Amino acid sequence: MRIAIRSDSGTWVGGGHVMRCLSLAMAARDAGHSVRFISADVKGHLGDRISQAGFDTSWISPLGPETPAGDIESWRPMPLDMDAAQTAADLSDFAPDWLILDHYGLGGTWVKQMRATLPDLKILALDDLDREPLFADLLLNPAAFPDTKIRQDHMAMLKGPRYALLRPEFRALRPDALKRRGGDVEKVLILPGMVDNLGFAETVLTALASFPDLLVEVVMGSQSPSVEKVSSLIQDNPNWRLTLDAFDMAQRLLRADLCIGAGGVSAWERCCLGLPAVNIALAKNQRPGVQAIANFGAAGGLNVDALQDPDQIAMALRAVIENYGSLSERAAELCDGAGAARVIAAMSGQLRAVTQADARLIFDWRNQDHIREASSNSAPLIWENHVSYLKKVLADPTQNQWMIYQESGKDLGLVNANRHPDGFWEWGFYLGAQDAPKGAGRRMLCQFLRHLCKTEAFAGVRAVVLSDNHRSRHLHEALGFLVESDKASNELRLHLSAKTLHERLGTS
Repeated sequence: MRIAIRSDSGTWVGGGHVMRCLSLAMAARDAGHSVRFISADVKGHLGDRISQAGFDTSWISPLGPETPAGDIESWRPMPLDMDAAQTAADLSDFAPDWLILDHYGLGGTWVKQMRATLPDLKILALDDLDREPLFADLLLNPAAFPDTKIRQDHMAMLKGPRYALLRPEFRALRPDALKRRGGDVEKVLILPGMVDNLGFAETVLTALASFPDLLVEVVMGSQSPSVEKVSSLIQDNPNWRLTLDAFDMAQRLLRADLCIGAGGVSAWERCCLGLPAVNIALAKNQRPGVQAIANFGAAGGLNVDALQDPDQIAMALRAVIENYGSLSERAAELCDGAGAARVIAAMSGQLRAVTQADARLIFDWRNQDHIREASSNSAPLIWENHVSYLKKVLADPTQNQWMIYQESGKDLGLVNANRHPDGFWEWGFYLGAQDAPKGAGRRMLCQFLRHLCKTEAFAGVRAVVLSDNHRSRHLHEALGFLVESDKASNELRLHLSAKTLHERLGTS
């Protein structure tokens, strides 16, 4: 695959977006894929980090001031239509299969404009705000636990800490880190993020004045506006020190006993290494993750108003020290560090046309008990009849579409549809691989829907579901299907119109 990443970093927007995208880029490269970044050329950008990691970047020249007024979560380097046009132009020679969007200022309108220019492009959008439809093929939100309700309509989604985007060194160091947790708390890391615009480090150091025996290290970016103030504070305490622009964060977390840090990706890094922490949500997008980790009993959690009250931070720190062992164990349960690889594996999903050579594979899949029980006809397939039927439907692809879904090159399931005279297709599907990754079925259906909607005179898709198959009904309704009628006492008929599908894909 060829993967493009549209994300910005800088003094104003910080570095979290690009850093988590770098984790994805590394996982993609490890899997043999090509990656290119597209970023705004603004003060404090992480272009050096991107290039040192071995990736190319196309730079967008911003319009307007480099330190804009207003909400960080609405900032963009130029108007939406200009940004989309510039991004598409920069991708013309790269011809990506996927575009990863990690940018709060570029939402659903931007995605629709990209789709209009590059209709075959698949899009993964990182979305931890859930504030508007993004029209992506895949949404990614590590801070949303499996039972978290997503308000916006979407096609398919990767959610929960199992998809947290950590660089490979965190997973590599995880065994050693978990072995050394325990004992006395001696060394504390302060991690305000690469750009400390809110005086995080200064406030936390004030709170730590009542813990004189702790060894304290502040790690931040050299372009942070608080560097001078923090340097002055550290000079007054021999147990405190400041490190700028660290490239070995995993090693520092390994050696630390506790951390006080901003929310975001770094909070999941701490979980991966079982490091107890006080997490502070500095922005709206960090609140769900910080709260979820705290609710799980894996860390202390505070909101940004704690930066006005050092005593609140000191109290949270004491609570973490008192519950050190259980917090470490719960943190390690949440995140194993393999999230970026899982995301790339999900993005690798593709459909291939069924051939007669797949007859045995389909026969074995379809005759599994759990698949037969969910089918309108639960009788086992008979081999000779199956081979004859498959030959018949494959002979006319204008009326029958049969496809195998794969991820990471492994066959996982079958989806098929037959065309009706009114332009609707009626489909059926199942996952045959017993070890199929979580969510693979929905990802398969989303790709098949995009495939069907390009067929001539496409009017929509129909489905027949057993009335007691609540899981299948929920899946169809989540994709936008409406219940049409009771086909029989034990069946439901549902449909998805072409209009609704195009609206959900952002192609209307």
